[in-house]
Formats: sequence, C-alpha cells, structure tokens
Amino acid sequence: MAQNKRLAARLERARTDSSRSSISDRIRKRKGRVIEEENVEFDINDEVHKEKDPDSDLIPVDYLSDEEIPEESESPLKCTKIIYATRTHSQLNQFVAEIQKTRFRPRVVTVGSRANLCVNDAVLALKQGNLINDRCNELRDSKNPNIGAKKLKDQNGEKVPKSTKSCHCEYFKSDAIEDLADQILALKTNTLDSVVETGRRLQGCAYFASRSVLPICELVLVPYQVLLHKPTREAWGVDLKNNIVVVDEAHNLLQTISAIHATELDEKQLSIGATLIRDYIDRFRSRLKAKNFMYIRQLQKVVVSLENLLRKFKNQPENCVYTLPRFLTQMSCTEVDFFKLLHYMETTNLCKKFHGYFMRYCNSVGVQSKPKEAEKPVSGVKMLMNKLKNVENQENLSKIETPEEPEKPSVAARVSSPLYHIMQFIEALTTPSDDARIIINKEDPNNGKNARFHFILLNPAEKLRDIVKNSRSLVLIGAEKLRDIVKNSRSLVLIGGTMQPVDQLLDAFERVCEIPRADIREFSCGHVIDDNQLTAISLGRGPNQHELTLTYANRSTSATIAAITQCLVNMLRQVPNGAVVFFPSYDYMGFFMKAIKNSGALAQLSNVKPVFFESRDANSNVWQKFCTAAKLEKGALLCAVVGGKLSEGINFSDELGRCVFMVGLPYANKSSIELQEQMKYLDEKVRSGSGSAFYEALCMHSVNQAIGRVIRHRNDYAAIILLDSRFAKPNISQALPGWIKDRLTHHDNFGPAFSQLVKFFKSR
Repeated sequence: MAQNKRLAARLERARTDSSRSSISDRIRKRKGRVIEEENVEFDINDEVHKEKDPDSDLIPVDYLSDEEIPEESESPLKCTKIIYATRTHSQLNQFVAEIQKTRFRPRVVTVGSRANLCVNDAVLALKQGNLINDRCNELRDSKNPNIGAKKLKDQNGEKVPKSTKSCHCEYFKSDAIEDLADQILALKTNTLDSVVETGRRLQGCAYFASRSVLPICELVLVPYQVLLHKPTREAWGVDLKNNIVVVDEAHNLLQTISAIHATELDEKQLSIGATLIRDYIDRFRSRLKAKNFMYIRQLQKVVVSLENLLRKFKNQPENCVYTLPRFLTQMSCTEVDFFKLLHYMETTNLCKKFHGYFMRYCNSVGVQSKPKEAEKPVSGVKMLMNKLKNVENQENLSKIETPEEPEKPSVAARVSSPLYHIMQFIEALTTPSDDARIIINKEDPNNGKNARFHFILLNPAEKLRDIVKNSRSLVLIGAEKLRDIVKNSRSLVLIGGTMQPVDQLLDAFERVCEIPRADIREFSCGHVIDDNQLTAISLGRGPNQHELTLTYANRSTSATIAAITQCLVNMLRQVPNGAVVFFPSYDYMGFFMKAIKNSGALAQLSNVKPVFFESRDANSNVWQKFCTAAKLEKGALLCAVVGGKLSEGINFSDELGRCVFMVGLPYANKSSIELQEQMKYLDEKVRSGSGSAFYEALCMHSVNQAIGRVIRHRNDYAAIILLDSRFAKPNISQALPGWIKDRLTHHDNFGPAFSQLVKFFKSR
C-alpha cells in the first residue's frame, strides 16, 4: 500500500510543475557539501569497524529449507503497457527520438542492466555484469565488513559523521532517486543516456529510479535480453499479462533466443572452479552448518565429475553429442538433486560468496611472485592467481602502444569467478526438455580453444514457452519458447524491414505454440520509393567471362578473385560517393584483401575510391573514416562482413550507400555439429526437407539484412549488385524482400549489367 501511494504521488507530481522548485532545492542542498572518499586503514578502536569474524560474509547463512516460501507483497499499481523490444540500446534511443516527433506523450521508461545504468564509476570499472551486480548489492549491504574501510570528509577536510543508513553507495539515496524518477515521468529523460546523465547531475541511481517508475509507465522499452530472459524480466518486474508486446527486428527472433540462452563450460573454468571450491572447504569446513556443508560438497562433486568427464573425451577424434538423460548418466551424480542444489545456490548467493572469497584471498596473496619462493608449494588460490597474472602479462605484452589510463581494479576484482558459469550450466541441466543436447567439443590447439561442454536446445520456441515455467538453457532453433509470451500478452506484434523468409516463424506459431492460423495476421507493404530510385542486378559472369558461382570450393581461385575485382573496378567508376561490399565471412574478406594486394589490384581499386576494411576490433574507427570520405566527391568503398557489426543496425543512407555489392551467398558452415543437429531435428520432428529450408533461411536472412541497409527514406536512391549466378535460382530470388525482387534483373554477362547501372546513375 505504501509503495502504491508513493507511485501515485510521483505520478501526480509528474503531471504538474509544482515539484520543480523542491527538486532544485534538494539538488543545491546535496551539492552544498562535497564529500570525498579516502582509503584508510581500519581503526581497531572504531566501533563501526570492529569485526570479530572478518570472514562472516563469506559463510552461507543457516540454510533451513529446500522449499521456496513466497514473500507476501501488495499488488503493485499498474497500467496497460506497450512493451517494445529490439536488439540494441541504440535502436531504443532511435525509437524514443521518433516518439518525440509525434504529438503523443506517453509515460516512457527505457530498461537496462546495471552495467548500462550505473552512475558509480568505481563499480563500472569492474566491467563484467556479474561483478557489477554483486558490487552494487555489497554497497547497499551494511553487513559487509569491507565497506567500513572508507572515511568521509567534507570539502574543508573535516570528518563527516558516518551515516546510520545501510546504504554505502553515494548515489543510492531515496530523495535523489525520487527526483530522478520524477524527471523520467515528466518526459524529460527517456533514453538510457539521458537518464544516466541526469542521474549524475542529481547524484541519484539511474537503475533504481528507472525500476521504480516502470509500474506506471505506458511505454516500456526493453532490449531482447530483458523480454526473452525470465530472471531478468522478473528482476525488472516486466509483466506481460494483458499487455501488448512489440518485437522489432523480428526476422532473427528465434536465433536471438538461442544466443541469449547459450551456455558453455570449458576445461579451464572447471579446473579453476574445482580448485576454488576445494580451498574454500579446507578453510571453512569447521564453520559450515551441516546442510551448507552438504550442498557445497554436492557442488564439488558435480564440478569434479564434469571435469573428469571432459578430460575423458577432450582428445577424442570427433565431437560427441548426448541427450540430457544420457549425459546425466555419464556424470554419475545420481544422488545429487540439481533442482535443490540450484535453489540452494540462488537462495544463499553462493556464487557471490565464492567470488568474495576469491577476491579477498587472491588479493591477500598478491600477484607478484618472489624469486626465493618459487620452489615453495603454493595454495590452489595462489596457483589460480599465477594463471591470472600470466594472462594479464600476455595481454599487456600484446599491446604495442599503451595510452595512459585510469588505475584499474585488481586482477581478481576484474575476473569473474567461474562459479557463475558453473551455476548457469547447472541451470541448463534442470531444463525439462526432451530436445536438449550436450555437445562435448574436443580440444583445438590450433585455435587455442579448450575442451568444452556446449548445452543446446534444438527447439528454441520451447524456450519461450518455458519462460514462465522457470526453465533455462541454450537454444538453437526457437519456436516452442514463444508460447507463453503469446498466451500471456494481449497481443504480440512482430515487425521488421526485411522479415522474409517467414516460413520458420509461422511454423513456430502454428505447430509449436499451437496458435490457430486464423489468429495470425500478416501484413506486408512495399517500399516508399518509386521504381526509378532503385536498380537491382544479379550477375552470372565477370568481365573476364569467368562464372561467378562463389561456392566454398571455387570462390578462392585466382580467376574468381579477378572476376570480382574487375566487376568492382568497372562498376565503382559509375557510382557516386559511398559504396559497400559485403563478404560472407571475415576469413574470406581477409583472403580477398591479401590476394588483391599481392596482385596489385588493390592499388587499382584504391585509385577509383579509397578502400576501408571492417575490423573485428570493437574500438576501430573505420566507420567514422569511411563516413567522412564517402561524402566527398570521389567517395569511398567499405568492405564489410555479413553478420558483422556493420551489416545490421547501421544505415547506409544517402551518400554513405549509393551502391551495395553482395559477394556470394553467406551460407553457414555445414560441418558445424550444432547446425547438423538442428537440421536433423527439423527433418525428424517437422517434415523431410525442413532442415535444408532452415539452412537456406539462415543465409537469406543475412543477405536481406545486409542489402537492406541502403535506401533509408523517401528521397534516397541506390543500386544493389548481387555477384553470384545462384541469385538467378527461383528459391533464392523468391526469398529476397518484395521491394527488391520486384525490381531485380538477372544478367548472365557483364556488359548488359554494366549498361543498366550506367543508365540508372545518369538518370539521377
């Protein structure tokens, strides 16, 4: 009741301007005294820091019951919502910008993780989501003995009386959070960036302010992770019941479900986890209650069993595939109830306690080894730190230039405990699905990959059905898991610029989610452009008359590389400003770049337009450089990868993309054991040929997303060139978006295609 009254009062304040003066007054009051934190040693006489048992926070509390007792809570104040989900936060920001152009003024909140919304720089420095979440909880927990290690002083250097409140994060203050919540409801801060910026100004936590207003917001903007992952959705209190769910970029919804619930566990994580658990038991055995000791020993048995099983199979000539029951039999852990073990780990925050032990005793050991101690036996934790130290040194040596950076947290503070990954894998083992498979990937020394377990579900739509039933795992194809989202929401709207092909998605709704065909509405419209604003060409041969059939077997021949290069050089001379070439993979783009560089063709291509290559490096500024060059008269050429950072979410509008080339067809690696299992499952469970249709759909979704990056508004224009003879096949061309295939012309020879391109740009 009290919470609902606060929400109602907050909503009333948002409707008026009466709160502005009070907010300003509170801001001035908070800024009147600048408080800085200074690390000092514990004062043994300070009652706040007295702690008879410095490790008490590392010991699980007395665990009394395996039964989950639901807490009584009042029904929150609610309103009917539109829940809008898309892939990235940048797309959510774009959506907010479009809303602001309309006359509608709904109450809007953008949902994000602590990593996105935290305004405490010391916490953000941890970088990893699990560590940020744990540190946030620690700072709000007055029982943590480490918190008292800091004294507060005002701007004059005088000691400030310690607060008696349980919060030790300077941004977790009720009045500041309330002020920020008022700003969100008053439509002054809608995007994540604006909420964080205002949170810093008001000195209030953006994460908890956003959570507090969600029940009374009419439009809730969420990334896929929040909508499709039950624990995250529950943490935010996003209720689907009787609300409208809109999923943007829905062409890859099923694959997104697979990625969100992916779970892997490798040999190194198991080895470190086993060492950590053993050392923990050795240190605290006499202090653990009987039930705590029992469950921690069960956890140890599970980890050791997994480690032994992986070692047994890691040198096998082929990867192994197991059903879930067969895998559990191989583990030989029949006496372990995984559901109770998982409940225990969640209830006692065991991963957090293990990470606290890891941080505290790794730091006490230190990462600097002394020469004289080199021959002395070391503990498991110290060996673990030595491994981390070696990794840290290798990373530092690999950097040619190291700019000055702010001081980073210690190695231990920045490395997540392997217990988090182990717990995720145990969650996967509790998945009640007959479609689960566990793939044991053998060690690959050539790629530096350890042996690993890979848990998959062959029917991701199952994942959405079980979202409400508390099952979690890695998923591969997604249909079954859509069911509960469909049943709980008032309506589900899937939208996208390039939804084709949609057969797999329709099958997910009809066969798996059991939605009658009559209840599914399809609407597809053409592009807003006229016919003279787009020319689409598929080409069967290059200027050298070499056939352009870029299968894996012949795409790397010198004749094929020459044909592609000649097409680009000749056609780009007719293209103004910027152009983009999409390759099927980073490996093939790298091979192409090396081949034309050695042959001298790269210099020839660069004379037509300066050439930029997409980098795997997330911090690369290639995109910014290309944008600058593309707007010049000569323009520029960007070589990018289908499925890479630039193939989705980036718009090549106007001068940035007057022409887009698609080199070949980006088929997935058919030798992938995961893909083989998916195709086999579909052939067995749906109908013969469904696996091949899925394989084709994966490819064409990627093609459509890449070439759909051009022509982004009513007055835009561009050319689309498809360099592969296979685009003339009906099954391929029919999978293209309607606005492209209706304008597509296939040419067997280069001459007519070149003439069509020249005519198009001369008419502009």
